[in-house]
Amino acid sequence: MQQDECQRAGAIWAFIGTLATFRVALHAEALGDVAQPVLFFVEFRSSDAYTNGEAVAACPKGFMITRSILSACLVALTAASVFGQSAGTIDTVAGSGSTGLTPDGGLAVNASLGSAGNHRLTVVTDNKGNFYIGDVGNARVRKVDAHGIITTVAGGGTAVANGVPALQAYIAPDSVAFDGAGNMIIASGNEIFKVDTSGTVTTVAGGPTNGLSYSGDGPAIQAGFLAVDAAADRAGNIYISDSTDNRILKVDISTGMLTSFAGNGKSGYAGDGGLAKDATLTLPQGLSVDLQGNVYFCDTATGHVRKVAANGVISTVAGNGSSIFIPQLNNGQLATEVGMTPVWVTVDSAGDLFIVDGGENHVLKVDTSGIINLFAGSPLPGLPFGGDKGPANQADLFMPTDAAVDNLGNVFIADSGNSRIREVYSGQTQPGAGSPSFTAAGVVNGASFATGGVVPGAISTIFGSNLTSHTGINLTSGLPLPTEFLGVSVKVNGTPAALFAVDNVNGQEQINFQVPWDVKGTASIEVTNGTATSAPVNVPVLGAQPGIINYSSGGQTFGAILHANFQLADTGHPAKPGETVLIYCTGLGAVNSPPGDGAASNGQTTIAKPVVAIGGNVAPVSFSGLAPGFVGLYQVNAEVPTSVASGNARVSMVIAGGGNSNIVLLPVQ
Repeated sequence: MQQDECQRAGAIWAFIGTLATFRVALHAEALGDVAQPVLFFVEFRSSDAYTNGEAVAACPKGFMITRSILSACLVALTAASVFGQSAGTIDTVAGSGSTGLTPDGGLAVNASLGSAGNHRLTVVTDNKGNFYIGDVGNARVRKVDAHGIITTVAGGGTAVANGVPALQAYIAPDSVAFDGAGNMIIASGNEIFKVDTSGTVTTVAGGPTNGLSYSGDGPAIQAGFLAVDAAADRAGNIYISDSTDNRILKVDISTGMLTSFAGNGKSGYAGDGGLAKDATLTLPQGLSVDLQGNVYFCDTATGHVRKVAANGVISTVAGNGSSIFIPQLNNGQLATEVGMTPVWVTVDSAGDLFIVDGGENHVLKVDTSGIINLFAGSPLPGLPFGGDKGPANQADLFMPTDAAVDNLGNVFIADSGNSRIREVYSGQTQPGAGSPSFTAAGVVNGASFATGGVVPGAISTIFGSNLTSHTGINLTSGLPLPTEFLGVSVKVNGTPAALFAVDNVNGQEQINFQVPWDVKGTASIEVTNGTATSAPVNVPVLGAQPGIINYSSGGQTFGAILHANFQLADTGHPAKPGETVLIYCTGLGAVNSPPGDGAASNGQTTIAKPVVAIGGNVAPVSFSGLAPGFVGLYQVNAEVPTSVASGNARVSMVIAGGGNSNIVLLPVQ
């Protein structure tokens, strides 16, 4: 192998290592002492695990990449993936760290959250693998689905939030919860809204002219209060923490009546062992309801977390009245013997409590035996943000404001000061069972995640459920690629498709495959998981669907674009006007003399040449074809126009029969 081939392969590893939103599998031709081709595969959402230069260093001048080097790179990359994190590991799953409003439909990790004036976030999960962000600064509730895509589901409009579609309403969510029927409950100032499963919003308590003070029990829609948080029990009754009145209120959903549930309206800390409605509270904030109907709330100003049992009796379950939790001293103690400044609390299905300690930027866990430990946050003062992909109890949080737990025990933290939602992984998975299930919307372009169909020869991904009974990131090896792996196969119009990988980690399942080259008309896709076969899912066969491989940095999306020496063209190594750069993508369509399915290419050129735009100018294209030695990966060599100004230039391409690609950025200097 020639030295430039070694540099090229190492450079491709470098840009793969920096990709933040790239889930794709590639195969390379035989390298160095490798007797057969080797698999390259990553699934990334964060760019801090593997930096440009480290991977290039694996191939120093005069050396060749060997199978052992590639294996080491593969281990490093997959270990850093957001999928497959070990128990107790933390990572960012939404938010780029900047405030603002990002359009719907993109990856949540690239989104801006909160506003400069109000960056407070809240978070809640449903039972379908999605989580939701209450973004009060942008007056929206946003949903992040199991594939990491963010959309708005409530707010963003101007209409009064009563009897209208939730997306047309003005809603500033202070908190978001779900009731047992799947209705969304939103606390917003002196109003409580319900968004039903059809997407219609109604007011269930309070009103814009009702005032901010509790005026006595009565019809909920006539009540006054200032809601900090709201939660629902399995019957749909709603509990409201009313900080200004030092009360927890209850709305009986069957009668529409509001009553004082806990607190007598006076400030203080008293009443344990008696009825909750006679107790004194001070500035109650976050609250949560367990499966048995017990209500937990943060009695914030007194430094306690308190519980109201189903019989109405109140007790303290955490906090001793002092404000500081010291992990080195307090880990492993009874929760009622340590200090804290609790602002939010959530309870999981096992009865464990997760307490957001706003005073020390911690999340604390109290198990069912009453023992407390630091769960997330640095035990020592540190940076405002840090620690992703490491132990959660060593990570830096800044102004955490909420926490939520999903069905698998993964804990989501609203790291508001960092404009991020971060997840602490439980290590639990849900293996596939029964027939595989997916929809046309779950069949996407492997680089851009665009829907709408498949392109012959391109890399595609299927997202769905019950795709496999195996867990973890499972990578195929050898060329040509296999058409069956771990009992899983994909057929497109009856033709077995070449497989890159089959994944099932933390309940998120996907199959990466190459679309057979000879598919025409409509693609009827079936998945077999070893025991059952899915119903066929039909998607159009497209002439092309260009998708540029991309990565995230600083909240912006950059292209996987290399210099001619195969170095990533990033902010530290910008492209120059007049330079020819290499753009890596998939879905450019037909090529001359295509290789066999799952076989490495030898640089076959595309039938149609794409039109590339860089910085708003047409960029001359000198080569468009399959990247030599890879499966399903295309390469376009384009010259940066001399008129492109310095900065981050927008790059896109269009090709006959395929429409426009996704837009990425290219640093130019």
